[in-house]
Amino acid sequence: MSLLAFMNGYISEGTSRFITFAIGEKNEEHLKNTFSGALALHVMIACLILIAAETVGLWYVENKLNIQAGREDVAHISEYLSLSQFHLWLPLPFAHLPGLDGIVLRDIHRSA
Repeated sequence: MSLLAFMNGYISEGTSRFITFAIGEKNEEHLKNTFSGALALHVMIACLILIAAETVGLWYVENKLNIQAGREDVAHISEYLSLSQFHLWLPLPFAHLPGLDGIVLRDIHRSA
């Protein structure tokens, strides 16, 4: 978990840096492209970590973990609950950017 917290902070700071630079350029097209790339990157990383953790976690619970007979379902439930935290990776591009949501929402309304 501490490795994931480190990665979360590292990626959040990098995203914030690039998007803040794009805001400083006052170029909305560059800002939209930077934001879209950051969001896609966060979704891909979250999916990769979730797939890897699910695969390794299921193997570990089934083969290596010493569980009492009849309690396997509880082990699987606790594994799934611990993996449910990965939805926290998705809002990172939105986290440190006041005012960005107005730009994104305005562009969504223009294209509709």
